[in-house]
Amino acid sequence: MDSIARRFCLAIFVTVLPYGFTCFAQPQDVSSSGSDPASIITNGDFGQWKDDLPVGWEVEIGATNGAKEPLSEIRQIGGPALLMRGDSKTKAWRTVSQAVPAKPGDSLSLRFMARVKDVRREGSQFDNCHVGWMSKNASGKMIGRAIVDLSESTADWKAFEVNYVVPQGAEETTIYAFLSKSGLLGLKGFVITESSSENEASGNLLTNSRFTNWSDGLPDGWQVEVSANNGGQSPESKLIKTAEGLALRGDRNTLAWNSVAQDKSLQPGTTYELSFDAVAKNVRREGRQFDNCYVGVLHFDAAGKRLDMSVEDLSQWSQMKQGSLSFRVPAGATKSTVMVFLSKSGQLTIKSLELHTATPQQPFAELLHGLRQHYSFTELKGIDWADLEQRYRPRVEQAKSQAQFVAAITPMLAALKDMHVWIEGLDGTLIPTYTSGYVANVDRNDLRARLSHVQEFSGIGYVGDSEDIAVVVIEGLPSDGDYTGFIAAIAARRDSAGFIVDLRRNKGGSEIRAAAIAGLFTDQRVPYAKALRRRDGELHASPTRYLEPSRTSTARDSALSPVACLIGPGCVSSGEGMALMFKSIPGATLLGQPTRGASGNPAPITLSNGVKVWFSRWQSLELDGTCIEGRGVTPNRLVDHQTGDDPTLRLGIKWLQTKTAPN
Repeated sequence: MDSIARRFCLAIFVTVLPYGFTCFAQPQDVSSSGSDPASIITNGDFGQWKDDLPVGWEVEIGATNGAKEPLSEIRQIGGPALLMRGDSKTKAWRTVSQAVPAKPGDSLSLRFMARVKDVRREGSQFDNCHVGWMSKNASGKMIGRAIVDLSESTADWKAFEVNYVVPQGAEETTIYAFLSKSGLLGLKGFVITESSSENEASGNLLTNSRFTNWSDGLPDGWQVEVSANNGGQSPESKLIKTAEGLALRGDRNTLAWNSVAQDKSLQPGTTYELSFDAVAKNVRREGRQFDNCYVGVLHFDAAGKRLDMSVEDLSQWSQMKQGSLSFRVPAGATKSTVMVFLSKSGQLTIKSLELHTATPQQPFAELLHGLRQHYSFTELKGIDWADLEQRYRPRVEQAKSQAQFVAAITPMLAALKDMHVWIEGLDGTLIPTYTSGYVANVDRNDLRARLSHVQEFSGIGYVGDSEDIAVVVIEGLPSDGDYTGFIAAIAARRDSAGFIVDLRRNKGGSEIRAAAIAGLFTDQRVPYAKALRRRDGELHASPTRYLEPSRTSTARDSALSPVACLIGPGCVSSGEGMALMFKSIPGATLLGQPTRGASGNPAPITLSNGVKVWFSRWQSLELDGTCIEGRGVTPNRLVDHQTGDDPTLRLGIKWLQTKTAPN
């Protein structure tokens, strides 16, 4: 499990919408109430009660754990204030709600005080402890919601704020409080005002997005909790209020790493943009620290399962600057969590975070910005982004649908002549923008007919024998493949006179899987490749890639056998990375023709209209710094290939025989 996925096993919230939420108090007539915004809430201080219920508020069951009683407790306490409480015996959990006279487009802020004690889930309880807004359309369907989670205990009364923009089509908007797990939630001082200026003008969906409001050493509206640890619960990473905003800091002694997060209920299928100002000072991994320094958004379903995530790594942001991240909320998401997380030494400072619904004009600009900032072959291919923008913008701006947008950007992307650039539609369909032809230097049927004792492995390749020579044919490197049998078949031939490793039809896949196989043929750690990655428009050197000896002890003797690795233009992408591994292994040689020369390590950018565009993010280099893009990995010995025969295989066998012949 990767470090990001691992730490989210530690912090998952499940939010269940209150069912039966159909009956609300009628909005109050405020025509004579003056301009006081608090007057649109009846009994916001919970000072008035009748029949043991707060006047002006609707109280009803919002969730049950198998029965309609005992009910959760709702009563008045000193302050005055509202108390909501339940325990392991509670079966029916009540909500407190009030409809407010809000119009679509209104930008409002609900402010209140809360005190929380010992709130936790027990047994099958639902994971709700929050206050928020909710809007429904004329059909009663929820079309908007914003909440602040209140599960964390407070030492005393603490101020909270929930900003909300009433969505178009809203017929009814409600504020509500809901507790459906054990513990105590106290509430008082409910006031509705116009949203603060930072959110009102921009439509920002985040509360306290500039981290200006703090209580008890924590930013209002944000949850702070340990999300990863290195073997202990303390010392924790530091959370600091700075002149610029908020900072997370840790060092080699830190064992528990805090995240700062805010939960939002966003519309599935809609694309949003998260913008931020950030700087990372002296951020680096030390020891067993997890490699996290990012701003991102994670999406969860009602059961708390993570559906998707989008993050921007900030490890190299040595100067304060602006950034943005576009994402589309997946189907089935009931909660989206905006998160800032640092789990390695250094300091990450966030000046501001804003979340907006993306506009229709953004996709093309987002694509060009992403390509300028991260596409790895700009200089190598002589790409003029300004020229491409000028040539293709008119047809893009005429697009009236996603399909038309895809059709408009495809020829622009095809101009990059990069097989690692493709488009992914909303339905998951992949649309290539460029393919490169080649003449293969191997006939699969002929090769297989030459072998005995052949064992096939779907998606990966096959293993066989040519007299006393073992032949390992690797045609693909699927990341999710089962390699157990394949590796065992290689290990079983450890007493062979030598190995032919044939990569001539290797279409790529996972370089990690390639290393697991290639590691069988070396008994020492060897460097095999370098890379350049583009960040923020500039190319930066990445750490040298090393091949580690395989941990499969049963195959250890095979590392001592000579290896002839066969390559050609059908070997591409991660297959070329594997060719570089064998080129670096002592006792191995490359025979054949140059590989395709196309290794881009692609990653996607999600545009505002939901289209994903994948493109190359690195330049793969040989150890001497030579880029393989458009050139390929060159063999130690070039072999001219003629159809109807396999001179490359014959030369490989001959070379191995000379290596294994007795002196």
